[in-house]
Amino acid sequence: IVFDHDGTLVNMQVGRKLFPGIKELLTELSDNGIKLYVWTARDRYSCIKILKSLDIIGIFEDISTATDCEPKPNPQGLKDMLDGVDASEVAMVGDSFTDMLGATNYGALPVGVTWDNPTTRVREVLVETGAKHICATVEECKKLLLKNI
Repeated sequence: IVFDHDGTLVNMQVGRKLFPGIKELLTELSDNGIKLYVWTARDRYSCIKILKSLDIIGIFEDISTATDCEPKPNPQGLKDMLDGVDASEVAMVGDSFTDMLGATNYGALPVGVTWDNPTTRVREVLVETGAKHICATVEECKKLLLKNI
């Protein structure tokens, strides 16, 4: 499972903190043998710095950042990071249209999340750009992911 950084894992509006329940979600997925990744439009240095400060960097198999590849929605970052993984076995969890388009372009399951911005318009944009599922809460996302793996 691939996660976006800003707005999905990390709440940048309240001082770079994890959204409530994210650490538990990641731990439970990891404990169930699921490999976890980060694909972000953020630069590598700041992404790693933030994930280290939140004590979750060790949960991820790999990280693909804007420093490493063409920006989202170009799926090259996913291709390089997930080399050899069948795209149909991948879910991309994100909060933006570039996450949904990138997942679709790669062939992964696009899962839109709205816990950072729960407006109707954000939900509509996520669906318009490919989201197959929309999760309003981290708990809802956890149930969806555990059910579909």
